[in-house]
Order: sequence, then structure tokens, then C-alpha cells
Amino acid sequence: MAHNILPQHRPLEQLRTEAPRQRLHSDKYLSAYVSSDNHVDMSFRNPILTESADHFKVGVDEFSVNLQALSMLEFEASGSNILFNFRAIGSNPAGAPLPPPLVDACTFRIDKAYTSFSEIKVRIDQMCRTLNIFIDTTGLDTDFQVTIPPGTDRMLQNGNRTTPFISCELDCAGRLRFIGTRIFWSNFCIEIPQEKYQQLLFGDVPKLMRAVNAQTTGRYIGIHPLNGTMHDPYSLVGGVLQMRDFDPALNGDNFDDWRSDAFTYGNFLSFNGTIDAVRSLDRRVGIEIGCSLPIKNSPMYDHGNESPDFVLGRYNFTNTYEMVPHTQTDSCELRYLIGTKQLQSARDNTCYHHLGPQQKIQMLRLRLWARVRTYDVNTRKFGMQTIMMPTRPSDFWFIKLHFIHKDAKQY
Repeated sequence: MAHNILPQHRPLEQLRTEAPRQRLHSDKYLSAYVSSDNHVDMSFRNPILTESADHFKVGVDEFSVNLQALSMLEFEASGSNILFNFRAIGSNPAGAPLPPPLVDACTFRIDKAYTSFSEIKVRIDQMCRTLNIFIDTTGLDTDFQVTIPPGTDRMLQNGNRTTPFISCELDCAGRLRFIGTRIFWSNFCIEIPQEKYQQLLFGDVPKLMRAVNAQTTGRYIGIHPLNGTMHDPYSLVGGVLQMRDFDPALNGDNFDDWRSDAFTYGNFLSFNGTIDAVRSLDRRVGIEIGCSLPIKNSPMYDHGNESPDFVLGRYNFTNTYEMVPHTQTDSCELRYLIGTKQLQSARDNTCYHHLGPQQKIQMLRLRLWARVRTYDVNTRKFGMQTIMMPTRPSDFWFIKLHFIHKDAKQY
């Protein structure tokens, strides 16, 4: 039986070489770097795919954007959109007793793109400083409710820190708080002309003002300098603004005692918003990528207009920030982490879309859209719409598409 265990001689073709069998690689990657524009048109000498497009599916593998033109607030270069302004009550409701340059300096006109709430807060602080300097250098004459001479001493009793007539702080919940002296609230109020910003900036405060005065417009917010209660300085009677007197009235018997000592701690009155302005003011919802690829189960009508583009991906637009509380006050400082936003990376799951039949794809168009919030004045409700992504010459974005074969075993 020994011959049964002897090795059998099998000739080997030692001189024959053969490449190792490899699995057919049909994956395709397509990258695009785009600058200064929201779309790109690409053409290729050879077709992108080796077979008909219905044998493949496509997904976004990487996507990064660095965009500075997409504003938190809807703006126009003319400055017709106004967030709010400081208005002098005065004796004439049709016009404030302030010089025109100061009126413009104390008006928050949305005439540029605001990409972070820190920019908004800086502009509010500029308005407060401008008004404080005006009262310091010019004073308040007889056109105002309470007159003070220029250079009024603004020192605290228990310290030598100069205090402003009006300032704005941000609490740890993202709500705005305007802190003013009794002199300020005697002569000035806050005006919010547009109804949507009345809700986004101060929440339920305009409703509370309407509850106090049925004839109010809800756009003027003030505080009674004696008791600190809500006060609307104007009433709307027959479509005409009429100034409302303070109740109780300001006269020599009740305000002379605090006018001479107007900068003690007890004479500061604050107005607090009831909504997180940091989150509510941001109208940006998401970014969408449109493409000319024949994606299945996608409507031919994109964003309400007849267009051959299909939506390849949607990404929520988020801002990373932190609230840093001050140790000595109950206010907070907002810190943003700015830079390029990576909305899709290799660490994220990729959503693949099946393609329809199409031969020889040699042209491809990619386009960026932005989903933003809108406000309907008639229904008083917020909605959404999709607009073309605004861009600046310094903006850029990067995208990498991944085409995979449907028969690939690894998928």
C-alpha cells in the first residue's frame, strides 16, 4: 500500500506567468473645487461611467463650504430692512427730536450680510455708544421729557466707574437685555418696524404691549421711568400716531429726587426679551446640492421652477458657538467657532441615489441652493423657501462624488 501514499508527479508550467485575478473595480470618484460662484459646469473628454447610468448609484462623499454671503438676516444694500432703532419720544410723534446723522447712527439697518450673532451684537453696542456720547456732549434740551445739561456726571455712588445711559447685554439663554437709566426711558424707546423681527427679537413682548394698550402698534417698547412697568409711548388712533402721557405723569414732585442721582444702581431699569435671539434671528436652515444627473424618483420641477436639476443632498446649516458667563454679572459672552464648514466627510454615512438610464455622461452641472426661513405678514407665520446660494469672490466650496456599481459585492 506504500505506492498509494507516494506523491504523484504533476508537471508545473514554471515559466508561465499570469496576473492575479482581481475583482473588477467600477468605482468612480469626481471632485470639484469651485471659487467665487455657486455653480460649476464640467465637461469630460471621455464618459464618466463605463456603462449606462442605470447600473450605478451616486452619493456625496465629501462636502465643505466657506461661504460669507449667506446672511443670518434678510438684507438689501439699500438698507430698507431695519432690525430696530432707538427713537426719541419727544413732543412730536411724527418725527424724533434728533439730528438726522444721529437717527441714522441709532438705526440698525440690515444693509450687509451678518454671518454670526457676534456681528449683530457689535452693531447694537455701536448704537448704544453713539447715543451715550450724544447725551454726554450735547445733553437733552426742552424738546425732551427730562432735560439734562451736557456733561452730566455719570458716576456710581459706591465706585468711580462711568456708567452708560443705555447698554445691551446677552444673558446665558441668548436673550437680549437693554439696561437704561430712568433718564433714558424718560426720553427714548425701542422701535421695531417689521413684525417678523418683533417676534424674532423680543418674542412675546409685542403681544404684552398690545395687552397693555389695545390701540398700540406693537412696534414701540418702552419702560415707565418711575415704576419700571411696560409703557408704549404711542397709540394708533385712526391710523395716526398719538403720543401717550406717562401714567403716573412725570413732574417736579416725582422725578426731581432721582434726576439728581440718576446713576445709582436703583435707577437702572432693564427690558428683557423673552426669546433666544441667538437662535431665532438666524434664517439659514440648510444647504442643498443640485445636479444634472438622471436621479430616479426625483421631480423634474426643482424649487418651484422648471429645471433639469435634481437635489443630490441636503445638509443642515449649523453654527458652533458657546456661551461664556461673566463671573461678576449675569450676562454672557458669545464665542463663535468660525471657519470652513465640513458638512460631509468620510466619517459620515453617505446617502446613495439610483441613477436612471443614460449613455455617455460627459457633462455635469452642480449648483448650490440655500433653504431659508420666510415670514408671511398675512398669516403671521414663518415658512421656508429655497433660494440660489449667494456668493462672494472670496467664497469657495469643495465636493467629491462617489459612483458605485450596483453589482459591486462590497456594497
